[in-house]
Amino acid sequence: MLPRFLVSITAFLTATFATVLIGHLFSVPFLQFHFSSHFTSEGFTMEMGSLIPILIGLVASFAAEKWFTHRNSYV
Repeated sequence: MLPRFLVSITAFLTATFATVLIGHLFSVPFLQFHFSSHFTSEGFTMEMGSLIPILIGLVASFAAEKWFTHRNSYV
């Protein structure tokens, strides 16, 4: 159980970090993640960037877990 989790979390973090890094290095707006909040006397506003790197990380995590369980099912 623990190795499956480690494979999944490593794939998620690696894929997410790589896509955000590519987004910032090559100035690709939909791969950049940013968060900002502004407080004024009328209230506050929050702005968040693209969630596509997180979605790519989730897909990579799912694929890595499936690959890992399929590979270990033959043992």
